[in-house]
Amino acid sequence: MTAPNVRRRIRLVALLMAAVVAGSVPVLSTYGLAVCPVLLPLGFRFGCSYLVMFAVNLLVLNTLFLHRLTRALATGGPVDPELVKSAPRRSAIAYLIAYALTVVELLAYLAWKDLPLTSRGPEVLAIMALLLAILQYYGTAWAILPTAATNGPTAPISSNTRWTRGALRVAVPAMITAAVGAHFVVRSADLESMIGPAMTGHGGSFDMVQLLAFLLVWQLAVMAFYAAAEVDFARRAAKHLDAVGREDFAWRSAELSWGYWPGLFRAMNQLSQGLLERSRLLRGFSAFVSQRVAEEVLQEDLKFDGKRAEVTVLMADLRGFTTLAEKLRPEEVVKLLNLFFYAMIEELGRTGVTVDKFIGDGLLAYVEPGELAQPAEECTRAVEAAQAMLRRLETVNGELAALGLPRLKLGIGIARGPLVVGKIGSLERMQHTVIGDTVNLASRIEGLSKELAADLVIEHHVWGELPTDLQSLFNDRGDHPVRGRSEPVRLYAWKG
Repeated sequence: MTAPNVRRRIRLVALLMAAVVAGSVPVLSTYGLAVCPVLLPLGFRFGCSYLVMFAVNLLVLNTLFLHRLTRALATGGPVDPELVKSAPRRSAIAYLIAYALTVVELLAYLAWKDLPLTSRGPEVLAIMALLLAILQYYGTAWAILPTAATNGPTAPISSNTRWTRGALRVAVPAMITAAVGAHFVVRSADLESMIGPAMTGHGGSFDMVQLLAFLLVWQLAVMAFYAAAEVDFARRAAKHLDAVGREDFAWRSAELSWGYWPGLFRAMNQLSQGLLERSRLLRGFSAFVSQRVAEEVLQEDLKFDGKRAEVTVLMADLRGFTTLAEKLRPEEVVKLLNLFFYAMIEELGRTGVTVDKFIGDGLLAYVEPGELAQPAEECTRAVEAAQAMLRRLETVNGELAALGLPRLKLGIGIARGPLVVGKIGSLERMQHTVIGDTVNLASRIEGLSKELAADLVIEHHVWGELPTDLQSLFNDRGDHPVRGRSEPVRLYAWKG
């Protein structure tokens, strides 16, 4: 909640408190005349004067005891939850001191006038203090609870305790109204029996109706603050769920509230923390495997299995890198490789090709096989990815030249055939990879690319799946013997 909204709420609470004080002074002054034989001869104006005196004392002490909270709210930032939680205690101390001070002043005045000190004025003051304290508690809770900073986990509270506190929070205003009404009836009846109704001039039905009307307005104000605070808590929960829906898992809700809300906010914070950790794990894991593979591993039980599929494999390797690296400092080699791999991975990612592993100065990548075999699409993606890598290499070489580093040359081989895609290793260390002779074939073809003076070479299974416009970009280089194969493989070299 923004600072202007908080200040607006505080002003509203202060105005309502002032209105209740203004209403309570004449009502409770009449109340005192109806229940106390000592106050009766002093009259209505005196009753108003000592009640106003209490209000002034309370205003000064409330301001003094809550100045830290007021100063924190003035900054407009989140407020320390402990400071918010201490506000009711500080207010209670202010009320007790204001009450005690006003009682002393009242009794001193009665002693000065040689009147009995057995006045029921302290009881009337206690009623006023109680009504104002309850109203201030509910009002300030509504005004300042939303300003509390997101705090750490709070100690869990049992369900029975939460239910009891919630029931009391709803029932206390009605209980106070009933208790004040009963006090008025009993005390006014005592006074009438002592001096007779004709002498009091008070305690009739009009005074009772006036008192009940005031108490009803007071109770409505208290419950309005209670309901408004409940709405705030519901909005806080809705904002948290909305943040989760936006995948903003860093969102935390302050647990400072009442009823069952703290438990709900605690559970929501734990949910967000769990989702945040899972998201971080997924992002970190995705740096080593594809997003789809990372999600698959996180969603399933870890088991060592694989599935056989026709897969299009891409092998890329820097030519003459060993000789080149011998002439560079180690930090220059690292910088060069980082620039190269960053650019190549970015191009592979754009075309949806998965990087399986880095092999020295080269890399192995493959097109994730779908649920249904789509060889034409998969081969096209692999070839387009290779072309994008070679075009991007020109940009990388420009960056390397600006850094005083040598140019790079890249050879790429692409093959398609049966492979096993799955997880290998142990529970302590596992790798998601592709295994099979097709990987070896792609590596052998990449090795032949230098002999064929071509940057990109593909075998006949891949070429046969390409659309006509892509096929036209390759020259048929005939059959070539490949180590590990009993029969020669027909190869096609990119004209680019």
